[in-house]
Amino acid sequence: MERNEKENFIKSLIGNGFFNAVAVMILGILAVAYILIKWLMWTYEGEIILELKVLKSIRTNNFNDIYIVDKIKRIWREAPIHLSKEKVNTYGVYHKYSSNYKGDYTLSIAVEDANNDTEVKLTIPEDTKYKIFRVDPKDELGVINVWKEIWELEDKGNLKRAYTYDFEKYLPNGKVEIYIALA
Repeated sequence: MERNEKENFIKSLIGNGFFNAVAVMILGILAVAYILIKWLMWTYEGEIILELKVLKSIRTNNFNDIYIVDKIKRIWREAPIHLSKEKVNTYGVYHKYSSNYKGDYTLSIAVEDANNDTEVKLTIPEDTKYKIFRVDPKDELGVINVWKEIWELEDKGNLKRAYTYDFEKYLPNGKVEIYIALA
């Protein structure tokens, strides 16, 4: 092709919207890639409302309570005594924070209460926005590793937490999700 033919060919492509179509296609591919990356990161944001029946609660601190591991093990060991035989979602709810993740907080083990027939319950407000982290079920330390990731994101300023109600949701199929309330 001679130079004039090349120039005319390029001008015809521009005039026919060829480059616009390519740009739209590239943007579409980038949008799909963004969605795929978000899915692979196993996180998303959403609003939620829950009425939970509290089975057991403890007050503790991640850094200053030398008995934290024993307390958490005990509360989870005792919780099944109060569970029905039905397979229901079980929650580890973190609330009544004194400050941030370095301060005191209450951990309550709870279940969804369809009957609302208990005096000890937690209500997660509908207008609370959450970032949801899914735990890798193959990772034996998955829950701990996700909490470390959450704290790291917060320390870097990439996660603004509300410190109202955060919770781990344990589904009957073995999956675990951690919900972090956003500020």
